[in-house]
Amino acid sequence: MEKYTICGRIGEGAHGIVLKAINNETSKEVALKKVLLKRIDDGLPVSIIREIKTLQELDHPY
Repeated sequence: MEKYTICGRIGEGAHGIVLKAINNETSKEVALKKVLLKRIDDGLPVSIIREIKTLQELDHPY
């Protein structure tokens, strides 16, 4: 997270919060999703893995 400067909170979802940030290397505004895990003793829930894979495929100018 040292690569980013957090500017504020955009919103909250079922699995975490979305933060507005600036990429310190490019000076571009980005949205970061911080996934909140309550229990990972049994591994990650399938829904979280699915969401992470979906987010990795996104390419959006904002």
